[in-house]
Amino acid sequence: MKFSYPTNDIEETNDKTPLESFYENEKKGGFYPIGKSNVWHGGIHIEKDDENGICAIAGGEIVAVRIPKKYIVDKKKIYSNGFVLIRHKYEYTAIRYGFVDTRRRHTRVDVYAGFLGAIIQFRLEGHQHYIVSNGFTYEDNSCHPSSAHTNGRAGDLYYLSTLEDGSRTLLGSANFDYDNQVILCNILIDYGFQGFCSEHFSNVVNASTGDNNPNTLLPNARHITVPRHDNHLHIENFRQIHDIYELSR
Repeated sequence: MKFSYPTNDIEETNDKTPLESFYENEKKGGFYPIGKSNVWHGGIHIEKDDENGICAIAGGEIVAVRIPKKYIVDKKKIYSNGFVLIRHKYEYTAIRYGFVDTRRRHTRVDVYAGFLGAIIQFRLEGHQHYIVSNGFTYEDNSCHPSSAHTNGRAGDLYYLSTLEDGSRTLLGSANFDYDNQVILCNILIDYGFQGFCSEHFSNVVNASTGDNNPNTLLPNARHITVPRHDNHLHIENFRQIHDIYELSR
């Protein structure tokens, strides 16, 4: 399903993102989530004087419409009770993800959004692996004894197994799924994670190349052995991205 802004004049500039441009419609009133009267206001006002008007944010079917003949005047305030109710059919993607043996189950919202988008994309491409994390950060944003995870900026994942059940595996072992691990790493990169910590290993067992290179390293990874990274992938250096707007099946 493709989502779009309800007006056609939303654009990205050097000074603002498309979302910031969209929220400029609030300048005349109708603020979200608290209105001028200090009460909850569930949306923003969009005032359009051009012939294009506004449109639905996604495809769907109209289930109810109210078109009033005139505006309502109440205590010198003029408003309309007209509406269009649209039903959107969205098909979600089920992901297989969980934590194992850790209380480090917290992270930053943006990091989580990027990580969630990556594992959804991995599933959309047909991969059935259970993604297991053995920790991001604690609820208080600490991560003793590691300093690399503080404030939810990094996380650890089990390497993918050919069993696809989330079981733990080691780099280069018989059930290490090298090919799909490379795919997942590249997707994580696409969704904002610009670096990993791993180790050199020999990929002769599962690599599609059949290359017995003892210094094989996963994409964008650093070779770190203290502490050991032969049993988990450390994901880090997250940078927000602003150019993904379409959710597809």
